[in-house]
Amino acid sequence: MDGFPVVAIVGGGQLARMCQPPAVAMSVTLSVLAEREDESAVLVVPDSRLGAPDDLDAIRRLAAGADVLVHEVFDDVALGQRDEDERDDWEAGQREHHLRTSHTPLSRVGEVAAAAGVGRLVLTHFIPGDDALPDDVWVKGAGAGFDGEVVVGHDLLELAL
Repeated sequence: MDGFPVVAIVGGGQLARMCQPPAVAMSVTLSVLAEREDESAVLVVPDSRLGAPDDLDAIRRLAAGADVLVHEVFDDVALGQRDEDERDDWEAGQREHHLRTSHTPLSRVGEVAAAAGVGRLVLTHFIPGDDALPDDVWVKGAGAGFDGEVVVGHDLLELAL
């Protein structure tokens, strides 16, 4: 883009919005893929694009020339192992529908990063998000089909670009 490091973020929510001020201060260019033009990051990130988080073409366009792809992820194996009470629960069903239609499964996020052509994938917004899974599960799952570096995002994580 302009010679500065580029970080592409899938998701136009609060995380992406909070990244913009420090990115400017560190001369990092952010690119954001948001589903709607009223998402909070779209209001502050100049290079915001509209698209679905499961649209590989949109992610490829977003990540073209990026150094890092920041992507949310859910463990689709764990999601498929819900107990019988949850399977019959309407709210749990709605939550699962949201996850499957608005988030990227762990079994596919490496493919997304490879298709995007980035060298580093940073995973965020984990589901389940209660630290139930160790980092190596996320790294191994995301590394399938992706030869680059996989980083498990944690609070206060700092990356050298």
